[in-house]
Amino acid sequence: MKICKNKYVIFVFFFLLVLVFASFYQYYNDYFSYYKDYYLIKDICYDKEDLSNKVCEVFKNDETMVEKYVDLYDPVEAYKKLDAITLTGEIVENNVFSNLQYFSPILIILIIVGTFHKEFSSGMFKNYLLRLSYKDYLKRVLKFILKVSLITPLILFVIFIISCLITRFNFNIVDETRNLSVYNSWKYSNFLIYGIVICFLQYIMNIIYSCLALISCKSNKNRLVAIIFAYILFLLLHICVYNILYSQFLSNIFKYDRVNEIFMITGYWFFNIGPISLFALLVALILLVLVVFVTYLMYRDKEKVVISYEKQSA
Repeated sequence: MKICKNKYVIFVFFFLLVLVFASFYQYYNDYFSYYKDYYLIKDICYDKEDLSNKVCEVFKNDETMVEKYVDLYDPVEAYKKLDAITLTGEIVENNVFSNLQYFSPILIILIIVGTFHKEFSSGMFKNYLLRLSYKDYLKRVLKFILKVSLITPLILFVIFIISCLITRFNFNIVDETRNLSVYNSWKYSNFLIYGIVICFLQYIMNIIYSCLALISCKSNKNRLVAIIFAYILFLLLHICVYNILYSQFLSNIFKYDRVNEIFMITGYWFFNIGPISLFALLVALILLVLVVFVTYLMYRDKEKVVISYEKQSA
């Protein structure tokens, strides 16, 4: 089972890459698409001082406004001030890519269900057990999951590298950056730690999504139903952690409502308060242990798994 030849892995990886480039394009379009208007205004209103032109109508009453506009909104200067950390944060948090916090589970589930459900329904599972012990087969499944779970951390790394190349590895923070929604002093001062924690959180959550997919594979004969059911399991897990454990227990009973990001497992792509990401690791690890244990209980009995396989391949 080679990752590089798996059509589901290839599809998800290229889909994520498209999403990344779409997000960079969206960011450019939001912040720098005005450059044509800027140079038009600079040429006519500032260089030629032709305030009678329609383009300069807004500056007619105050000529000094032209100078202020040219100085303040120079796209080249704005581009030079852009740093790699801010650009990375903008792409992950404020553009199309940010939708992955709700839909990334489906991508991992698609890979796992698409791969292993096919083995169950096509009869390949039985052939594997003729050549491998059941324990070796489970090890093979585990290795595949551990490799697949690297896909979103890898994409986050790609975003950071692209951001570094675009900004020419600029890490100098200007004063204007401190007013942005992505800015957090701890995150910017400890970005290496923050980035590693986010990638590790994504890796853990991807393993959890994979386990939910395996649980669904064993329970559902239809592949599409298995994908939907696995995502429903994820939503139920999110409800249990955030809406019950946090909202009903910690928040209502103990009036402890300043750490909601720790329990928002869909939002483990970024944190508004940097140090909270460290505490989120504890929640993610506890969930990992619980979900892996449930998956182990469902797959430890070879006979029950074989019976489930026979039902699906019948």
